[in-house]
This record gives sequence, C-alpha cells and structure tokens, in this order.
Amino acid sequence: MKTIVYHIDGLDCANCALKVERKLNKNEHISEARVDFAKSKVFVKVHEDHVNDEHLRVILEKDVKSVEDATLRSVQSDKKKDKLDIQSIILAVFTVITLLSFFVESSIFDVLLIVGYGLVGYPILRKAFNNIRRNEWFDEFFLMSLATIGALILGDFAEALGVMVFYRIGEAIQEYALNNARARIRDSHDNLRSKVIKLEDNQQILVDASECQVYDHILLQAGQVIPVDGVVLEGESELNLAHISGESKPVMVKKGDLVLSGSLNMNGRLVLEVKETFSNSYEQRIQHLIDETSLKKAPLEESITRFSKRYTPIVLSLALLVLIVVGFTSGFEVGLRRSLIFLVVSCPCALLISVPLSFAAAISKSSQKGIIVKGASVLQALSEIKTVVFDKTGTLTKGEFGLKEVVSYSDIDVHQVAAHILSSSSHPVAQSILNTYQGEYDHQRVRDVQEISGQGVVAKFDGQVMFVGNRSLAQSFNVQIDPMIQGTSLTFVGMDHKLLGYIVLEDVLKEDSIALVHELKKNGYSTILISGDSKLEGDRMQAQLNLDQAYSEVKPEEKLSLIERIKENGRIIYVGDGLNDAPAMALADVSVAIFKSGNDRLVDVSDMVVLRKDASSIYHAILMAKQSIQAVYFNLAFILIIKGVVLLLASLGLTHIWLAVFADVGVAILAIFFALGFINQGKYETLRH
Repeated sequence: MKTIVYHIDGLDCANCALKVERKLNKNEHISEARVDFAKSKVFVKVHEDHVNDEHLRVILEKDVKSVEDATLRSVQSDKKKDKLDIQSIILAVFTVITLLSFFVESSIFDVLLIVGYGLVGYPILRKAFNNIRRNEWFDEFFLMSLATIGALILGDFAEALGVMVFYRIGEAIQEYALNNARARIRDSHDNLRSKVIKLEDNQQILVDASECQVYDHILLQAGQVIPVDGVVLEGESELNLAHISGESKPVMVKKGDLVLSGSLNMNGRLVLEVKETFSNSYEQRIQHLIDETSLKKAPLEESITRFSKRYTPIVLSLALLVLIVVGFTSGFEVGLRRSLIFLVVSCPCALLISVPLSFAAAISKSSQKGIIVKGASVLQALSEIKTVVFDKTGTLTKGEFGLKEVVSYSDIDVHQVAAHILSSSSHPVAQSILNTYQGEYDHQRVRDVQEISGQGVVAKFDGQVMFVGNRSLAQSFNVQIDPMIQGTSLTFVGMDHKLLGYIVLEDVLKEDSIALVHELKKNGYSTILISGDSKLEGDRMQAQLNLDQAYSEVKPEEKLSLIERIKENGRIIYVGDGLNDAPAMALADVSVAIFKSGNDRLVDVSDMVVLRKDASSIYHAILMAKQSIQAVYFNLAFILIIKGVVLLLASLGLTHIWLAVFADVGVAILAIFFALGFINQGKYETLRH
C-alpha cells in the first residue's frame, strides 16, 4: 500500500470535510481516505500499481466537486494568493448599512437591506441550493439560509441581513484563525531544502534535492538545511538537530561521520557523499510517519462524528417542537422567531473542529520535540495507560558499557594489558574498555593476537601469553576464580594458572532515567522492567531506578505471556529499541520505539517513535496525551454548554438571533484559539533528579 497526500482548498467547515471523506471512501481506486480539516490535507491509501498521482487527483477531484465546491492539488503545487474580491467589498459596505439601519428609519434602508441580503447572502444561498441538489439538506448553509429567510418573511430585514453579515464575518475570522493554526502545525523549513549544490566534473550545479542519487557529492554552506542523508567527505561543522529530534545542543561532525537530513549546518562548509535519495532520507521517512498520523482517528473523534450526525436532527426536532408549542400558546410569529434561533444553533461544525484540531496541535507539538505520535488514536490510548513497561538496553540505559571498577592482584596494570590486547577487537565490551583507557599505546608489546568467539582474546604481551575474556576463557587457562566475584559484566585478565585481575563494566543509565521513573511513579503509574539480562543486573537496575518490578532472564518466548499477565491490571505502554521487542510491542496497548540507525522495521510497527536520546521523552509523551484529552473535553464542554444555554434562553424567549450566531460561529472561533493556546503552552525539559 502507498499513501498519497493532497492539499484541499475551499473547505468551509469540518462538516464539509466529513462529507468529502465519506464520498472519497466510496471511490473504487482507493482503499482508504482521510480528510484532515486541521491540516487542510487529504490522505489516500492506494495499491502500488495504481494510476499516477496526478491522474488520480483528477479522478478524486470529481468526487470532491460532487459534494463540495473544493479543489485538490498536489503538495508540490503552489497555492494562489487570495485577492480582495467583490464579495469582500460588498460585505464591508453592507456591514455599515446594517449598523446604520438600527439608528435610521427609512423605506430606502428597507430596500437596501433586502438588496444587501441578496448580495451578502449569495454565497451561502448558492451553496445551500447546490447542496439541496445533491440531496444534502441539513448543513450550516441550508440552516442559515432557512433562518434568515424566515426573518425576511417576518419583515425583520435588518435581522436577516445582520445575521448573514455577522455570519460571513465570523466565517472570515474562523478561516483566519484556522489558517493560523494550520501554519503553526505545518513545517516551516520546507523551502530551505528544495535546492542543493551538486559537485560534478569540477563544476558546481544547482539541482533539486529530489534529483540527488546515491554516491553523488554535494556541497553544503553554513546556514543550509541538509536535504539528504550522507557521509562527510570534507570539512567540519556543528549541526543543529532541533528540527529532527528536538535536541537543541549542537553536534560536531567531521570527515567520515554520518549526517541526517533535516539537520541545520550551523557554521562550516561540508562536502557530503549521498547515502540515501531524498525520498528515502531520514527526514522524509519521519515526515511519512507524521503524514500517516492523519489516517488514524481516535475513538473519541469517531464518537463526536457519530454524535454530530444525530445532533442536527435533534435540534431541528426541538425547533419544530418550539414552533408548535409556542405557536399555539403565544402565536405563530413568536414561535417562528424562537425556532429560527434553534436553526442557527443546530450546526455541529464547532464540535467537529474542536476535536481533530486539539489532537493535531498535540501531535504537531510532539513532533517538534522529537516525539512522533502515529495518530489521535495513539494519543487517546496513551492517556489511559496504567503501567509503563521498559526493555532495558537503549531505553533506560545508553546501550553502552561504562567502567565501574578495575581490580588488580599484582603490580601489573590490568587496564593497560586489557586495552593493548583488545586494541584490534570490535566487540562492544572491548570497545568500552578501550574507550575508558586513558594511557598510551605501544603496539610493539603485543604479538600473536587470537580472538576466540564468545570468550575473549588471547595474545602475547611483553613476551608472555595472556588472556582477556570471560570465566570460560579463564578456566581454559586453569585459572580458579573466587565464586564471590560477581558482576553484571566481568572481564578477566590473566595467564596460565594465574589471575592478574578483572575489570567490572556496567550498562550506563541515561542521565534522566531515575527522574523519569520517579515522575511516573509520583503520577500513579506502575513501572516494570523486562530484561534478558542476569538476575543480578535486573536487581541492580530495580534498586538504582526504584522500579516497582523487574523481570530478569526473560526469554523471548516468555515475554509475550508476561505482557499478557501485566495487561490484566490495566492498559500498558511498552518501550523498546530492538527488533526483538516487536512481538511485545504488538501486544501492548501503546508501543514506543526508541529510534536508532538500523531499527526501521521496529519504527514501522510501533505506535510512537522517540527521536531524542533522553528518557524524558516517554514522560512528556504521556503528559502531552493527557493534556490533549483535557483540551478536547474542555472544548466539547464549552461548546455544548454555550449552545445549550442559548437554546434554553431561546425556548423561553429570552435571547435574540444575534446570540445564536455567536453560539454557532463564535464558539467555533474560540475552540480554534483554545487549540492554538495548547500548541503554545508548556515546554519540553529534560527531567532531573
């Protein structure tokens, strides 16, 4: 399957987006469609052998046109700038006339008000008429048209025009606010990556980044965003990774280092050899993950969509009831006036805007901080978890060994011997010992190096045969090791029948792991470690981090049944960074992959991807999810309370149709600003303990 993204222009409301989505999902060329009103995008899933993207756009646009006056365009095409049209001038003129009509009584004003109603209301009336032709009756255009025509019939010309004027003004403000929200959500760096200098035959050629091929050489100046993944051939520079991982601390790169697309070259000149094409580079893969988030609606979002389908008929039924009851008790005209208010309030657009926009704001904010949440459904599930389950290596720890202790039984420098003998080994334990050795090397002292798989290395050091390795290798040299010598990672150094000493290594905790577990427990979450390491290592981790539980020596086939047992106590999130974690992730309610080079498959199956190195991301993702759900419920409560109060006042004859316009358009505008406020609130900070 392949996901194609189109921009959609001309959608006036969230309800319209819902109609377009339903229509597109009936198209035989696609398997799934999702209209993201918050981002003004359409996401469609198609088979790999589908017709080309542009031809498909033309086919789908016919479907769009059949339900809405909207257009599809490819993400590469430029949107034309809006111009001041005749409708804007008409709206401004008749806004003034409407206000004057309340202070001046004249038959001329009545004529102007009727003419103004036709001119100002024309776009609304036209859309209502077109929708009726498509058998789409109960949308906001039909309801607004019906309410204002009712006011005209009652002779309330100023009210009819006034409602249309302020509805149009409200729509304009709503569109501005929505576009502002979309601009905050959209990536602000796209235009910086479109062009790059390619080095070919001693010439510098300006090309599109999408034209770069593997092994091409490209030149990057200071201040330029790196468009493709590559390896540094020449130069040194600091890179700002804030855009791709949320890390603000600059990273120094030099010849031979891998650099990822989306990084900002801060101060040096770099020549790169391209390692991935533009479409396969790191940033594009992350962007693909972000795009796919729009295909996954939260259960709450689905519930609001179902409720909105019932909301309008219910309010219309109440309007009819008010017309009948009040009409019989207080007269037809009074009943009609009150029922018209119900018509204006009955549009569900504010409800449909608030939920996806709040989720989109949360997902956008998360991605800016290096946390990719794959859809609103993940956010909702994340807000409901009770237990956080960690794999150890690469999640709570750095996945690299640190030196804990060097024990020597003679005058010989055990660390020096180990570093010399292991100097040519690529084993992770050997690399850790080499990285922690601060002395000088004399490679002439080492001869006849032999690496024994799974045990260690044997070599002649200063003419004597020595070994550096595990217990098994030591025993093969007839060395007896005290059973009391225990550790999570022990490397023994010795010779025949003699132990010179040993080096103790341990997996290094991330700086904020202790604070992460502390914050999770403080907020009521259970914390569990599942590891294949020894019980000694598991107990050490549990003690250091103050975890609720630690399961050690867990075999891969045992992990799934263990996850099942843990889930009996509530929903869980599983955090891992290796492909061996994939089965457990599939079983968890929410799965989190710690991104690193080579675990692309794990990223594909996970619900959330953390691009940052610190452990704090887990806590902030959970916090973000809870805040987004709170924002959604706040918006829903606010909208329903305002609409409910206006309907109650209308039924009692205590309000005016102007207030109904606010209850419809005004609350939608406020819902957008509340979502914008959510984008701006809070800061990402690495936890400290």
